[in-house]
Amino acid sequence: TFGVAQPEDFWFHALERTGAHVVVRNPDRRRSPDGPTLTEAAALAAWYSEGRTDGAVDVQWTRRKYVRKARGGPPGAVLLKRFETVRVAPGHPPGQTGEM
Repeated sequence: TFGVAQPEDFWFHALERTGAHVVVRNPDRRRSPDGPTLTEAAALAAWYSEGRTDGAVDVQWTRRKYVRKARGGPPGAVLLKRFETVRVAPGHPPGQTGEM
């Protein structure tokens, strides 16, 4: 997250679940991703989390500038200053069968 994402890039993570952080580039510095991008990125974050087999997963998203490392927390633990939450069905990346 911090080594790859720029402050205005979008950041996604499944709420209260272990899993990957998903970053979407935002070179135009938009306030929010468009609908299809939001849904796909959130579905990927859900897919790469403990919620992969659930019917729906809550995914938090924000711009990277609102994400901070949790001091003294485990690796990957972060605090969010501002965020929104979207509920999505986990979805595997395009072109993959869904198996890992």
